[in-house]
Amino acid sequence: MVKTKRVQLFGIAIVLVFSHRNVSAQYLGNVTGVQQVENSLILSVGADVVVFKPCTDNILMVNYRPNGIKDPDTLVVADTSWPSNSAVIDTTGDPVRITTPNYRVEIGRNPLRFHLYMNGIRGTQLLCEEPTAGGVQAGGVALSTSGGNFYGVQNRSHGSLTNSSGGTITSGSQGQAGGPFVWTTAGWGFLADADGGSISIGGTSFVFSRSLSPKKRDLEFYLMVGDPKEIIKELHQVSGFPPLFPKFTFGFLNSEWGSTKQNCTAIFRRTGRNQFRSTHIFLISIGWTGGVTTTANSGGDQNFPTANPGQS
Repeated sequence: MVKTKRVQLFGIAIVLVFSHRNVSAQYLGNVTGVQQVENSLILSVGADVVVFKPCTDNILMVNYRPNGIKDPDTLVVADTSWPSNSAVIDTTGDPVRITTPNYRVEIGRNPLRFHLYMNGIRGTQLLCEEPTAGGVQAGGVALSTSGGNFYGVQNRSHGSLTNSSGGTITSGSQGQAGGPFVWTTAGWGFLADADGGSISIGGTSFVFSRSLSPKKRDLEFYLMVGDPKEIIKELHQVSGFPPLFPKFTFGFLNSEWGSTKQNCTAIFRRTGRNQFRSTHIFLISIGWTGGVTTTANSGGDQNFPTANPGQS
C-alpha cells in the first residue's frame, strides 16, 4: 500500500490549548465500527476515527481524526511509501490485535484503549499503554510507560543527555533541537507529527500536548520499537534521511593506500579535463628522513622520489 504524504507548514492560529490535565482526564469512548483496509486498521468512535497502521515491523502509526478529518502532515513527516509487511490484523475479538515479528498492539473496544508490547527473545514486554484516565485526544496523548532513561526533545550544552522531564517543542526557533521526538532505553520511541507543543515525562507518565490549529486538526504520532540504533533509523524512515552531498561538491578528496607520483599526476590531469572543481586534496603519509622520502604505504621511497632543494 502506498501512503502519499503532503507537506504543509503548520498554521499559526491557535484555537484551543489542551493542557496536561485535559489530556489525562479524558478518553475517546467505545468503538462503534471496525474496518480493515489493506494493512490499516480503521476504528470508529462515533463520528471520530482512529487509524492504526503498522508501517514496518518496527513502526506503528496512530492517527486520531476528529469527525473523520485528516489534514496535511507537517514538515516533520516526509513523503513516505510504506511497502507491504508481515503484520497480521485480527479484528475478530476483544481486544483487536495487530502483530508483527517485533511488536504487538492490543486495542480494547469498550472504551478504545491501546497497549503496545515488544516481542523479543525475552518474551513479551509492555512498552506503553493508554491509562484508565487519559489516552488519545485531539490535543495530545497521555500514556503510561515502562519507564527507562529518556532522551530527546532538546539537546543539552552541559550535564547529562538524559531527559527525565521532557521539554517544549519549538522547532526552528531555538538553538537546541526542540523536536517532537523522544526515545527510551526501555526499547521504544515516540515521534509526533507536530512542530509545536510539549512533552512531559514523570516516572512512568508520558504526555504529549499541543495547541490546536485549523491547519492541523488531526493528531498523528509514530511509535517505534527496537534498540537505540534501530529507533534512530526508524525516525529517519518517517521523517527523512539527511541528504548525501554529491561526490565532488567540496572538490576532489583522495585517500589511497599505495599512491604514487604518477597516480596523483594522472588524477590531476583527469579531473582537470572533466572540469571538476579546482580544489584537490590528497592524504599521503610521508616522512622525510636524512634526505630520503618514505611513505606509510607499499613502495616506500620508490612511490615519491626525493625532491631536490628548490624543486616543487
